[in-house]
Amino acid sequence: MVVIGLYDYFSDAVGLLHELDKKSGVDLYILVCNNFNSSQVRFYLRHLRRFLGLSFRDKIIITRFLVKRRLVMSIKNLDNDSVLSWVKNKKPDIALHCTGAIYRENLISLFKIGILNSHIGILPKYRGRSVMEWSIINGDPTGITAFFVDEGIDTGRDIIFTEKIDLKGLNSVKSAKEFLFNYRTKIFVKAIDLLLKGNYKFRRNEVEKGFRYYIMSDLFRGAVEEILKSG
Repeated sequence: MVVIGLYDYFSDAVGLLHELDKKSGVDLYILVCNNFNSSQVRFYLRHLRRFLGLSFRDKIIITRFLVKRRLVMSIKNLDNDSVLSWVKNKKPDIALHCTGAIYRENLISLFKIGILNSHIGILPKYRGRSVMEWSIINGDPTGITAFFVDEGIDTGRDIIFTEKIDLKGLNSVKSAKEFLFNYRTKIFVKAIDLLLKGNYKFRRNEVEKGFRYYIMSDLFRGAVEEILKSG
């Protein structure tokens, strides 16, 4: 299985690299694009600063992937023809969504199975932004949904699985979100394991049974903070 991790910063990929580097049946690439349209100098300086802040072990694996040309950095964004051509030539099975970009069909269609997202909300009920916070306000379980995206906002049809995650002991929105975002690597690995086994039956994302949420106001966010602090 050819897997391409799509990232804004290669430093965010180190956990995935350690997990999948020598995994049987997985041919892993990391693609880092200039999705913020920064100048070339600023783009590379930003990544250099992050590289210098990594541990020795992380620097080694990043360097190894660079040397093997399995970590590719482009000053172009994901919609650029040269980037799309590179992706197409790899004949990839899946991508892993780890950017702030909106994916269009010209990219999505290049992956045999699709672009996998680890959404920090329970689908189909919680789509959009601040879904962890809205779940807490509503007294619903928090967790992560592994599903394949389309051009909509969390409306991709195929869900692989949903994992409920208890946030007990995390006493702020920031720490809770950091925990969930860091947990996404485990979700990606679990999803890839399921896909490698084959004949896995997807669950349909019945978007009509959910709602699209938007960024939470400071007032409601403060209420979430209090709920988390109270345990």
